[in-house]
Amino acid sequence: RRLRQMAQFELVKRGAEGQASLTDAAKDAAKKNITRLHGVWGLGQLARQNNTEAVAALVDLASDGDSEIRANVARALGDAKGDAVRARLLAMLGDESLRVRSLAGIALSRVVSQGDAEVIGALYQLAAANGSQVVDPVLRHACLTALDRIGSVESAAAHASDAQREVRMMAMLYLRRQGSAELSRFLNDSDPQIRIEAIRCIYDSPSVDTAAGEAIAALA
Repeated sequence: RRLRQMAQFELVKRGAEGQASLTDAAKDAAKKNITRLHGVWGLGQLARQNNTEAVAALVDLASDGDSEIRANVARALGDAKGDAVRARLLAMLGDESLRVRSLAGIALSRVVSQGDAEVIGALYQLAAANGSQVVDPVLRHACLTALDRIGSVESAAAHASDAQREVRMMAMLYLRRQGSAELSRFLNDSDPQIRIEAIRCIYDSPSVDTAAGEAIAALA
């Protein structure tokens, strides 16, 4: 591992020649997976230095046929900038791989501004898709992590009555992190598990000292 990292850092230092080598390695589907990842990680290092050619190469690799390559590209794009990066990460939220979706969601929250309505909506849609099957807890946590960075109490409260259970759960968990009194909205939810979680969210967070705390006291 140390030798591989030394090679990566050396190639990055070698400028255009090293970058070309990293790009070729990342894009060559005939090479072994670890060799391709070596290229992706090197391009990610260059992307953090605002290298536009490296960013463009990563954007192209986001549609690669190997899900592990796409997953690491998503992670690397979280350190990049630009409209093309934002658009590509948004598209990756619909990837067939749950791992790619989760990493794309977290990366997306790192490249957009807090309160980005389109991205917030896309993250709730991702939660809805997760709830349409056996819920993947890692993807749920990734959505929550992303929303915690860019979401708002207003957008979460607006999803409190959503028809999809997982969307309501996501909104509630977000409000827990904010210690919001809006958690009281979920005390009368149609799903008993959400009602139970709402009580936990309130008494385990600063919202217990708000009107939400008074609401669970009234339940007694």
